[in-house]
Amino acid sequence: AFAAVGMAELISSGVTTINDMSFFSTNVAIAANKIGIRAVLGETLVSGRSPSYGSLPEALKIVEENIASFPKKYPTIAASVAPHGVY
Repeated sequence: AFAAVGMAELISSGVTTINDMSFFSTNVAIAANKIGIRAVLGETLVSGRSPSYGSLPEALKIVEENIASFPKKYPTIAASVAPHGVY
């Protein structure tokens, strides 16, 4: 829900394309598709556990699935790899 609000604000300001690195990138893709904004979306990869996946190997599966499926489901959305920096 918050992603959609942010995207709507960006569109009202004239932004047509976003690059987002976040958890739950599949949900963000759904919101971007509904709002109608172009997007490059990455599932954030961290070495520990995240809110949207368990372990890093599970995250890599999500990224692989997104890279394969986003262009078919959402023609204006691409998936990317989004490694997080070290704290």
